[in-house]
Amino acid sequence: MKISRNTILTMMIVFITNSLSAKQVGQKTGTVQPVTSIQPITSVQPKQPSIQLQPSIKESSYAQALEIIRTKMRSDQVLKDNTFTQYFINFVRDSVQGSEYADVYAKALLQAGATLHVTFDGDNAIDRTIIDDINNEVDRQIRIMFAKPMPKLGKPVEQPRPVQFGMHVVPTDAQALRKFNLCPLFGKDGGRYSVFNPQARTSAGKIVERFEYEDVNQNVPCVVQLSKNRTLMQCKTLDQFELADKEKFSPAMCGGLSLNNGRLIRDYVRTGNVQNFYKMHSIPDAAQFLRRLNIGDWINPEVLRNNLTRLQQELGVDGIHVSVIGTVSLFDSQLDQKPGFAAFDQEEFDYVQQVKAVIREGLKQDDYLHIMIIGNAELVEALGHYFCFAIIKKGNEIQYVVLDTIPSAYHLQPGSHERDRLMFVIDNIEKGSSLINVVNLNVKFVEKTF
Repeated sequence: MKISRNTILTMMIVFITNSLSAKQVGQKTGTVQPVTSIQPITSVQPKQPSIQLQPSIKESSYAQALEIIRTKMRSDQVLKDNTFTQYFINFVRDSVQGSEYADVYAKALLQAGATLHVTFDGDNAIDRTIIDDINNEVDRQIRIMFAKPMPKLGKPVEQPRPVQFGMHVVPTDAQALRKFNLCPLFGKDGGRYSVFNPQARTSAGKIVERFEYEDVNQNVPCVVQLSKNRTLMQCKTLDQFELADKEKFSPAMCGGLSLNNGRLIRDYVRTGNVQNFYKMHSIPDAAQFLRRLNIGDWINPEVLRNNLTRLQQELGVDGIHVSVIGTVSLFDSQLDQKPGFAAFDQEEFDYVQQVKAVIREGLKQDDYLHIMIIGNAELVEALGHYFCFAIIKKGNEIQYVVLDTIPSAYHLQPGSHERDRLMFVIDNIEKGSSLINVVNLNVKFVEKTF
């Protein structure tokens, strides 16, 4: 008698449930502390200890494969940061090879590994997020393992250019923005933007050059139409100071939070899952990401950029589709020929010029996404701030989306430094150069010194 796939899956679930009778689901298994120091990154992956595996599923029972996962595998061999290790994926793939119901067996083994070895935080909201992430990880691995091969034809066939993302643009109508809490940007006290004043007067009567701030009300526009098919917009995200207060993080975690906003907007663009909009305001979700990232508060751009390699699965990093720059001034292709270039690093300049070239080529495609983490080094002498800038192209439509974690910063006011630096980036990408003068205090200091 032939057993149906549903019957097999039901039997597997019963077995898993019985094997977990001694495990308290949701019990806090470890205390996670916030980390505010930068940890060294190594490119050398630790060697997985070898374990003696039992015969594959073709030669033994499914129960034996589960027994290996339960008794012979350590948690770090199965999961790392709630993501399956390559070691465990290979084990599952080898175990189901040749089975009539390989996809069903593989999914059950992945679920068993996750259920037996996942570490919960003890906070209900965080634990729900962990469960969602694990379920998504199981589905993702099944899609990879059982992807349909290209049809074999008698002669070589030119493969169609793959679409990198299943593209979804951010909604721009007021009703949708309010529904997802993306607007209004500010509370009743409103926000502010900065304007450079070369003739500012101090309280002592001295004339100085400095940035000064202007206020805006609560209901300022969240969307600016640059042209028929080009939109500049800012969406409300998590307040970094509220996160610091409730989760005992440093209040200067803008770099890590900008990466978090980057992963959420990327996942929305790829999948259309609007839950990512809600997560942009979720303190437990952001805290979990920051603890997993294990990154400090204010860090130099190169340090933040080096951390991107640890987020390949969540950010799709292939070296360039997620970038980190310290200041938009570096987008000026003629910058190295100007007197103030001494304020910059040649390697950083070359990197940003490469980023600019790759984005310009990317926007020639039908669908494209680039996540940029931008610093404001031009405003400060030491520590500064990062925000996320997403460039989304779907067909003929282009969106430039700002995601900032300072609850009062407004980027869309005409004439402001914030708007100027965004338009400077957009002009350099779309036209190769810009006529906008982006003020840089560090450059002014160098020019005066020399």
